[in-house]
Amino acid sequence: MQQDLGGIFKKIFKRKAGAHKHRSLNIGQDAYGDWQKLVILFVVVNILILGWSGYLFWQINQGNIFEAAPAPGAGADRSTLTNLKNTRALYDAREKHFEDLRVTPTSVVDPAL
Repeated sequence: MQQDLGGIFKKIFKRKAGAHKHRSLNIGQDAYGDWQKLVILFVVVNILILGWSGYLFWQINQGNIFEAAPAPGAGADRSTLTNLKNTRALYDAREKHFEDLRVTPTSVVDPAL
């Protein structure tokens, strides 16, 4: 029970007579018209790209495109400085304690000896 694939696709994609009249672009009916539509589309897309590129150039040239509002509270307040000093003192104390442990000899005898 072998079927012809071409026949199946013809049945699926079969168009009614006069269906091309209802298509909005009528592509494939007239080669000159197809090329004319393609050139018009090309020109319109290029005009849009040139307009966008010109706008970006103008914005960059004016310096407006990279402007940013200054961050609120850019300076450090007193509580932040206090917390930073406390944290640094804590780590300095830990460093001193570690150095003391490293320098002093241990009181425990090595069991491997």
